Amino acid sequence: MGPLPSKQDQRVAEVVIDWYEEYTKKNPELEDSLLDEISVNNDDGKIEMIMLARMFSQYRLREENALRIWKQVKSWFLEENYRYRDIFKRKDNIGVEKLDKKLRALGFPVSAADFITEIGLAVKNLQSSTGEIEFQRKSTWKETTQSLTHSLRGTGIRQKAFWIFRVLKQIGEWEDIPGEFCCVSDVHVKAFLRKFGFVTNPDENLFLNSSTIWKYFNEPFEHKYYDIPVFRFARTHGCVSCNIKECSLSRLIECSKRV
Repeated sequence: MGPLPSKQDQRVAEVVIDWYEEYTKKNPELEDSLLDEISVNNDDGKIEMIMLARMFSQYRLREENALRIWKQVKSWFLEENYRYRDIFKRKDNIGVEKLDKKLRALGFPVSAADFITEIGLAVKNLQSSTGEIEFQRKSTWKETTQSLTHSLRGTGIRQKAFWIFRVLKQIGEWEDIPGEFCCVSDVHVKAFLRKFGFVTNPDENLFLNSSTIWKYFNEPFEHKYYDIPVFRFARTHGCVSCNIKECSLSRLIECSKRV
């Protein structure tokens, strides 16, 4: 075990959690309703989750827009009667061209062709010997998460692999995975961790980031929100663009008072 949280670290976490619980009274959490739309009972559901993880991984694509595009792409597949595998494995060239145009029309901020290739690679890497997509369990959770993270290399999904782990936990597929493997550290969260000294170099080890978020912002509290309070606070208050390198508890409290 690492050192116990200092009183200042505890207070920083308390301020963020208190702020977040007030914030959600006026801003319902998107992820709560999202879980009802995710299923991994079949390959299509697993591919849909991989697609959303990739869309969430675009820093220029806000979470709300990623979710909007994801829902419209799912509807497009149903309306056009295309199978996910046929498109993402490039078995239907006309379908690939149509999806490319659809993504562009929806405002997808990067190459639609690259997105199709990346999802295809994820499907290929996660395919078992029977041809089904599997989030395979290993002997330990650390081995399991490291293996899945490795399988997603080259797909554009890095931090959001931890979102996948969390969703698998929340929907009961990986119900007993420890929360220390389920916290995402995107650019906003990394900025917060760095400015408050929770992690010296958050770009170095995503697993350390996840366990740190769990230790300070979840374990001491009744409700487990994973990385979400830190993400919401940091994005709302512009931690990424703030020119203060080392933030303080007093500045945090001042920020928490701002709308």
